[in-house]
Amino acid sequence: MCATNTESGVSVRNGCGSGPLAVLVLGPVLVLGGAVAARAQSDAPQYEVFGGYAYLRDVTDEAVSIPKGWNASIARNLGRSLGLVVDLGGHYKSEEGGDFSEHTILGGSRYSFRGDKLTPYVEALVGGVRSSESFGGESESTWDLAVQAGAGLGFKISDNVSLRTGVDFRNIFREEQSSQELRVVAGVSFGLGGRREPAASSGMQRPLPEPVSPRRTVPGPDLGAQPASPLPPPRPAAPARTPLDQEPTRPPETLGVRPPAATLESGALSRGRDLLRRGSYPQASDAFREHLRLNAADRFTIAVGLYCDPTNVAQLVHASGSDEQLFLLRARRRGAACYGIYWGVFGSSQEAQQNLASLPPALRAAGPAPVPVLRLLR
Repeated sequence: MCATNTESGVSVRNGCGSGPLAVLVLGPVLVLGGAVAARAQSDAPQYEVFGGYAYLRDVTDEAVSIPKGWNASIARNLGRSLGLVVDLGGHYKSEEGGDFSEHTILGGSRYSFRGDKLTPYVEALVGGVRSSESFGGESESTWDLAVQAGAGLGFKISDNVSLRTGVDFRNIFREEQSSQELRVVAGVSFGLGGRREPAASSGMQRPLPEPVSPRRTVPGPDLGAQPASPLPPPRPAAPARTPLDQEPTRPPETLGVRPPAATLESGALSRGRDLLRRGSYPQASDAFREHLRLNAADRFTIAVGLYCDPTNVAQLVHASGSDEQLFLLRARRRGAACYGIYWGVFGSSQEAQQNLASLPPALRAAGPAPVPVLRLLR
């Protein structure tokens, strides 16, 4: 049965979500590991070094995934099955004008079911997670305790090289509440330092590979004797378009639409201002995004800050006097619905920098900084 907790604006789902997925993925791996362990005769290297790709998904908020990441680990095998592991990882994502990164350093034990070709394993780790966020020239980072359980499967392609994939479930103990993450890794593992338990020698030597004879160069046909095909006639040049820079210059103190304005563009802007004054922030964000995508994707704005409490957003709107320069866009921060507050649209970063003094005092106190509009639309 699923339970939903919406406290602090974060939706947490307990008892459902990725639980069936973890059982579906880890179950066959553990069953296969038990079958292989019954007849495992392989020895183990003293050290195993792994490196590869890592995909991260926030189980607390199933809409958040981070496809850009890496994972590396080193294991010290105490025997054929038991080993000590140090695991490192990094994940990165940029959206809505902000950058997010998460780095982990974990340590623990691993138990491997070694076979001739396949090596399933299970492991339990504990360590720290460093989460970093930056927005509008400001950055914040925190360290939190994390525990992680995982299972995977290695496929040996040579004596010291294996392909490996695995699934990990991680619980992070944050200040407000804990969060859960699901990680999938895939990469290459290298065995180093000899073998812990050498296998018995069969007394047979492998034959040496046959020598490869050098290739002879075969002269190709005389291409110069072939008749040259006539070149196609050139296409007529397309008429040159008028660059956007030749449009009439707008005064920096307005967020208005470029003349001549399309009905959809001017309607989106006026609709966003009206919704912002009425406190309908999600709908206002959609209208402002539509206007910026059609009219100001190549321009710059001033980022005031990122706010996750609607009360703070309302106070900033009131402090600005509902000025037409102010607009907002939805963003996400640690799974919570937040809003980025922005001021004005300008032709260049230098122009935006020069207009920082035009912000109301309440907005200047947040430490605003110029940012490209295109970065907010990704």
